[in-house]
Amino acid sequence: MRRPALLLLAFALTLVPAVPAAAAKSSLRVTPKRGTPTTVFRVVFRPQQTTGAHDTYVVRMDWRGKRAPKGCDRYASVEVTRAKRRTWKAVRLRPNAPRRAPRWCTGTWVGRVVERHTEDCEGDEICRDTDEDWEEQRWYRRIVATPARARAAKAKGLKVTPRVASPRTPFRIAFRPKRTLKGWEEDRYVVRMDWRGGRAKRCDRFATVDLYGIRRGRWKAVRLRPDTPRRHPRWCKGTWSGRILYVVVDDCGGDEICRDPDEDATVERRFTRRVR
Repeated sequence: MRRPALLLLAFALTLVPAVPAAAAKSSLRVTPKRGTPTTVFRVVFRPQQTTGAHDTYVVRMDWRGKRAPKGCDRYASVEVTRAKRRTWKAVRLRPNAPRRAPRWCTGTWVGRVVERHTEDCEGDEICRDTDEDWEEQRWYRRIVATPARARAAKAKGLKVTPRVASPRTPFRIAFRPKRTLKGWEEDRYVVRMDWRGGRAKRCDRFATVDLYGIRRGRWKAVRLRPDTPRRHPRWCKGTWSGRILYVVVDDCGGDEICRDPDEDATVERRFTRRVR
């Protein structure tokens, strides 16, 4: 009698559909895979039920450390009140902090998508969330400090974005000047980019911007576009070399001919970018 019973049990187990491990992950997408203290995470999931008056979803992330450093946030949550069954729903997760510049704590974070069901209480009875009705999806993310490249740029006093641009993308250049210039002074800062190729047709080989009235040590940002009067300016493809120059204008008197002030320019910063 034992053998037929075992055979029947084995046959019943073969009829149960196997659920692959990737099936649970296929209904959840979290980007990026690794973040910095200011990263905004995008969570996309498929709800198993349609939300209603008593059913909602909560997307949250919690820090897994013991003692959090000062000035950072240890959790974030978003409540989803409108969602349809089997329909993709996207939310963005930011630190839940009232401070001016919220930041994630560095370390390992665990995220969850929770289905929350609230009881329908009567009178003055206090309703509580029923833990038995929660269905969770979990993920883990790592938040690291500012990348070494960004730290080096901050220490150097120069930030140029993007690293690789298209022919019509403007460059954003932020730097910390080493000198203070008053608005009425003729001396100036010049931000300049030059193409390092040979002959070029229908594209621009340089760009420049003059800056006045700058304070020493304070970030100054400019946008560089090709210097051309044509209708559709565009960078030449290839490697570009950039410079931040401090230009001293000679104070000439009478009929004396002033020489080109760019010959006496001091190079404070250099950088290289590519256009493709």
